Amino acid sequence: MIDDEFLDRATKAIAAVEGIEHEPYWESPLPSTDDEAIALLVDLYIAATPQQRDVLRTIQRDLDRASHVYSLLYDFGYRMATLSVRRRSEPLLTWALVALVMNADWNYSDPRDCGAFLGPLLAYCSLVIGADRDRLYGLAHGMAFDQWTVTVAGRWPDDTDPDYLLRYSLYRAIDGPAGVVFQWQNRPIPPGHLVPETGSPNGERPRLS
Repeated sequence: MIDDEFLDRATKAIAAVEGIEHEPYWESPLPSTDDEAIALLVDLYIAATPQQRDVLRTIQRDLDRASHVYSLLYDFGYRMATLSVRRRSEPLLTWALVALVMNADWNYSDPRDCGAFLGPLLAYCSLVIGADRDRLYGLAHGMAFDQWTVTVAGRWPDDTDPDYLLRYSLYRAIDGPAGVVFQWQNRPIPPGHLVPETGSPNGERPRLS
């Protein structure tokens, strides 16, 4: 049974993400207050039961609103992957991987179109920071609703060559003034991604702002 408290939290968390403008968010420095809002939605998904996750991922019935949210989840995954390498943070990489699972399983999303490049990039990051890959990919497999989601988000634990994974992702790792930044093919890097952080991480839960 889904209780009213969970539905209220889910509705508020999704509404906060719906209010984020896509392009300004993508171009903003890492991290941002919008990252915090998306992280709250990802945390809710992690803490939910399988039944609650199913409600959360299908609660949006409007195609445009749903696609807006799952597109933001994808961008959040990239941003947290970048920060995870800069900070050597497994909790940040966990957010990135769960966001990719959510992106693939979200209402109206087609997991066959998701994660072909971000999936191997996250696997690359997991090797670079020395993450517990069994835990990470066990989490992804346990949350996925669609078998294609397992394929795009969780197929990488046996690949242990970071150079291969980075080539497969079509990203390049570039050292910038803020630390590493990942450039996909030859697309311009948003200037905000080159801005050094002014904050600092705290213990267990990554501090984003």
